[in-house]
Amino acid sequence: MNYGEKVLEIYNKEFLILKKDFIKFLKNNFESEETFPIIIDKYLSKLYKLQEAQYSKDRLLTVCSDDFWFRYNNYNKNAVKNTINKNVLARFKKNLSRNSPAILEYPNFIEALAKLSIANDFEKRIRTDIDEIEIALDNKDVSKVFKVKKKENAEYLVEYSKPYLKPKKELETINTPKKENKSITPINPFSKDEKFILIHYMLSHERTKTKKLSTYEITLILKITNECFSNKDLVKKKDTDYEKLHKGYNYYTKTSKEKKELMEELIEKVNQYSFTMFTEYLSSELHKL
Repeated sequence: MNYGEKVLEIYNKEFLILKKDFIKFLKNNFESEETFPIIIDKYLSKLYKLQEAQYSKDRLLTVCSDDFWFRYNNYNKNAVKNTINKNVLARFKKNLSRNSPAILEYPNFIEALAKLSIANDFEKRIRTDIDEIEIALDNKDVSKVFKVKKKENAEYLVEYSKPYLKPKKELETINTPKKENKSITPINPFSKDEKFILIHYMLSHERTKTKKLSTYEITLILKITNECFSNKDLVKKKDTDYEKLHKGYNYYTKTSKEKKELMEELIEKVNQYSFTMFTEYLSSELHKL
């Protein structure tokens, strides 16, 4: 059996099922009196549950979902097939010999991984197209939502799974000699309060999400915010730095619009760094403010 082809088959089949379900969900909310963020969060919660249902089947799925998530960082061609037939299979065999896995047969394992991955990628697609989806819902016309073409030997959402490629001019800047390239890494642009906000959202993500931030992203956040508690006591009292960290933007007596503007500025600064999952999480939290 070509396991990679099987995953593609399951992935694309599940995509069509989710797309049909999402379009139906949007149509059922044409007359809703709730705000768009509330409406869309309901569907995102459904996707979270779908992911958690697969995660719970075997702990190894958490690791392998990262392999699948970054498939286009590792392969230029046949990314799904290569990832499943090489990277994931190697992990599965290694785990089978060392531990007591919950899933013993590889076809069952990759089926769970395929369903987990499409729910994950579908969530990513909603976040990417969030503005267009809101307009479609307002206009009561969802005919173009998730309108994608199937690729040969690839998944429907292939264009949303590829890593960000820097523009040619930007690449030329990065490849210049050291003497001419003095500021590749941005000077820390975050204010003291923004650093507390970053820690707040990092802790919130790790408490609430099944799929955790990578060690790299957590370390990067800690590096950015490392001066927050320098020479200070950590005191659980009102109007202290700890309360800023604990409450995030809810600490401030500002309107929802003002909080969103602050969050947008924060995300703009975060985009200067090599974050992936954390940036997506902040974008999702923006719509809750």
